[in-house]
Amino acid sequence: MTKQEVINRLLPKAQELKRTFGLHVSMTLAQIVRESGWLQHAPGNNFLGIKAPVDKYGNVLPNIPKDRIQLLWTTEYISGKWEKVQRWFMNYASLEDCMDRYAKILLLPRYKQTLNSKDFWDSTNYVRLNGYASSPVYTDSLRTDILSNKLYQYDWYHKPKDSIETDFTWDETYSSVRFKGKTYYRIIEPYPNLWDKVFKLAHLLQDIRSAANSPLKINRWFSIPEYNAYLGGVGDSQHLVGLAADCAKPKTWTMQQFFGYVDTTEATGIGVGRAYLHIDARNDVKRIWYY
Repeated sequence: MTKQEVINRLLPKAQELKRTFGLHVSMTLAQIVRESGWLQHAPGNNFLGIKAPVDKYGNVLPNIPKDRIQLLWTTEYISGKWEKVQRWFMNYASLEDCMDRYAKILLLPRYKQTLNSKDFWDSTNYVRLNGYASSPVYTDSLRTDILSNKLYQYDWYHKPKDSIETDFTWDETYSSVRFKGKTYYRIIEPYPNLWDKVFKLAHLLQDIRSAANSPLKINRWFSIPEYNAYLGGVGDSQHLVGLAADCAKPKTWTMQQFFGYVDTTEATGIGVGRAYLHIDARNDVKRIWYY
């Protein structure tokens, strides 16, 4: 199968796990891709590297049927180095059975941080810290798979070019991410609990766009915490809640005209740069600052 055919095979079940348990589709896909080599290696239909539960001596628990386990060679990171070892793994009747078991594993208390993650950026970090894999680079491997194969798009609730009740589209709001020295633009959609704030800002920006009679280019709208920190943003940045956007100067206005009009709107936070304005709609006294 091609990579896209693999994704198409996995997608319906991964979306079901999202609806039922809230698992991020992108991470589910990435873990299967990583663990099975794009469905090429999955002894006993174990596409997710799920081990059999064992006691402290490495013996499989007595309640596990013998026909449900298999002894396999695997490579693990032990005491600072990679070692090839034998471990007991589960086997399953089908790919879907394996994915169902995967979901139940992530419902265990030890994976609380993984399950409660708001986006794949956090969940790929916590799934390693919570003990799913021994590899110290597991998080980076999953993020590489998600970014290089654009698996993040399967987490989106909206189509990128859907309107936000204005001339603005959802993809203009997405957070970028910084990974291994490269910026990946407009990757993570604002979380559902922030959509009311996104709508509020979109209507404010639409007023400005209409007054300028010119497109209003958005350089940054929503930002996840890590990307906000990378850009030097403060911890209470309105970008974190979808209430701020950095907008390039419209071609029809000078910077003085741009600022002058925005200052008459309901914008309560205005940051003035050389060729752009930070515009936010915080519920606070009006603030103006300069970069």
